[in-house]
Amino acid sequence: MRKNRVLGAASLVIVLTVGMLIGCDTDPALEIDQQWTSLQERRGDTLLVRTTGGSIWRDTVALVRELSIGVLDGEDAYLLGAVGGLDVDSGGHMYVVDRQAKNVRVFSAEGVHIRTIGRGGEGPGEFLRPDCVRATSDGRIIVRDAPWRFSVFSSEGEYRGGWPILSGFGTSTAFFLDAQGRVLNPTLPDTLVRYTVDGLVVDTVPEPSRGYAPPRLEVTMENGRASYSIPFLPSEKWTVTRDGRFLFGLTREYRIDRWEPNGPVLRIERVVDPVPVQSGEAAQARESVTRSIRSSNNPSWSWQGPEIPSHKPPWLSVFGGLDGSIWVLRSTVAVEEDNQEWDPERPERGSPTRWMGPRVADVFDAGGSYLGPVKIPEEMSLYPTPVLSAEAVWAVSTHELGFQQVVRYRLSPHGDSPADQAMSPG
Repeated sequence: MRKNRVLGAASLVIVLTVGMLIGCDTDPALEIDQQWTSLQERRGDTLLVRTTGGSIWRDTVALVRELSIGVLDGEDAYLLGAVGGLDVDSGGHMYVVDRQAKNVRVFSAEGVHIRTIGRGGEGPGEFLRPDCVRATSDGRIIVRDAPWRFSVFSSEGEYRGGWPILSGFGTSTAFFLDAQGRVLNPTLPDTLVRYTVDGLVVDTVPEPSRGYAPPRLEVTMENGRASYSIPFLPSEKWTVTRDGRFLFGLTREYRIDRWEPNGPVLRIERVVDPVPVQSGEAAQARESVTRSIRSSNNPSWSWQGPEIPSHKPPWLSVFGGLDGSIWVLRSTVAVEEDNQEWDPERPERGSPTRWMGPRVADVFDAGGSYLGPVKIPEEMSLYPTPVLSAEAVWAVSTHELGFQQVVRYRLSPHGDSPADQAMSPG
């Protein structure tokens, strides 16, 4: 088993003294108004691209809803129960896993239902717990029925075979495809298993890591010990791009590496202002953890440390786009607002207020150039993982009446109307 390489900080020798004009405590639309500038340096097989100012878009971009699939009442094909997986092929066809109906719906680029693949059951081409779908470049459709097996279908929806998942280890992390269209599935702890589309095991690949382990709260319970994470501490984040390359970084610093085995490394860096953890935000996070521990067989537990940090990590997650773009969800300054989901009759389940900040993603092109920030709508979900590009975003969204939809957003200059431009029939 080959160990993946993750470059450490010692490999970087550039020192930056130019500060960014971007601050996290104001609307990004007011900040990115200058031409993009960068420092670039190649050292060995690593190309460093460090943004020193501005952006290519020179504006914050909004996601404007242009197509919605999903209705409250209508044809069964457009009734979405619980979307667990989403993918889009090169022709714009959308593949939607409905965990509740236990099938995969296929829609055209115009949002018209084409066919439904599979049904509930344990036989060939049937599903028990479908949760992820990928469309391969040669037209096949691969569906994971977690945690037991994969099923493969033709572009016309015909069942072509399947194979059992090695060890049956369950995870909510999506599976990926490499550059050859082979499946990379997080089947074992800290390990991806690579399969051919015929189900043969090719090899195992360790998840990328620098070995960072954040401190945790170790708690004694009546029936043993438990470990809890501390809010706002940095962590290691990774994903796999559409062409099978790894994206990896430690959120303690704005630095993300993209690489492939035995290939060159692209390192993206950006300087951002530290994002503070508000005192009330820290107190509420500490209270939430305390409430959780006390409800888990330790009613007298009290927080003894370590303390919640005074600043958030500069970024939170990284995603790869259809077009090779790299999306980085960054931390923002939170403000206190009313919690509409709080139930005063069950005060132990939450707080009457919550601390929320705008959701903003930094977008880079495939070469590491900073395109600019994108504001993510409140109703848009990051689960399942959205399908992203520098021109459009496909994601699950919650309608104001509470039902799920699959929405295609276009990227438009900040301030465009978010009104629907089209709605699929249903």
